Amino acid sequence: MTDLPRPRALELRSRGAPSRRPRPPFGLSSWSERAESIAVLLDASAIDTVEATQIADQIPRAEELPRETAVYVLPVALAPRQGIARWLGDRAVPVSREARCGALLIRGYVGIRAEVDRASGLDLVCAVSSLCVEIQPACPQVQQDPPSTP
Repeated sequence: MTDLPRPRALELRSRGAPSRRPRPPFGLSSWSERAESIAVLLDASAIDTVEATQIADQIPRAEELPRETAVYVLPVALAPRQGIARWLGDRAVPVSREARCGALLIRGYVGIRAEVDRASGLDLVCAVSSLCVEIQPACPQVQQDPPSTP
C-alpha cells in the first residue's frame, strides 16, 4: 500500500461557514490561504451525504483548476446544530469513501484513490484535476511508398 501524496500546503474550501475549522491532515500545522493542493470540507446542511451527485456540487470541476492540482475530500461533512446545541459547534456527518470517490469522478478528476492518512488518522479521498502528459503516437510515422500497380 502506498501513501497518498503529501502536499506541502493545503487550502481549505467549503461552501458553508463552519463554526470551527478542522485540523489539517498530513501533520500540517495550519491551512494555507493559497496552496497548490485543495481540501474540500463538505456542508451537510444542503446535501444528502450518501448521494455522490449532491456531494459533487460542492467540489470544484476538474477543468476549473490548474493541471495536476491534488484535491482531497475530507471524510465528514459539517452541519450546524439547532437550538441550544448550536453552542457545541457543528455536527460532523460521516461521508462514505464510495460517495466521495463518485463525486470526484462526476466532476472529472483522474487518479482517484482513498487511504487513511497516517499522521491524522483521517480517511481521505484524493484525485488530480488532470494529468500533465502529452499524448505521443505509439509508433513514429513511417513514410510508405504507394503500392505498385502491375
